[in-house]
Amino acid sequence: MADKQYKALQPIGRFVAGDFVAGLSEKKITQLLANKVIEEVKPEKTAELVTETKATPKATNKEAKDNG
Repeated sequence: MADKQYKALQPIGRFVAGDFVAGLSEKKITQLLANKVIEEVKPEKTAELVTETKATPKATNKEAKDNG
């Protein structure tokens, strides 16, 4: 599972508004979330590209013999 990501809404130490915030303790993150200084970035749902492939018959060098 991927870690949560947070974005600064205001300047915080070395981060400016709009930066992704990293390297902070859980306690500090909880405090900044409560103070609405940072917000959790929800992962965007991306559509998965589905490609259909058709099975192609395997080419053989053998010719079918007619028993007739």
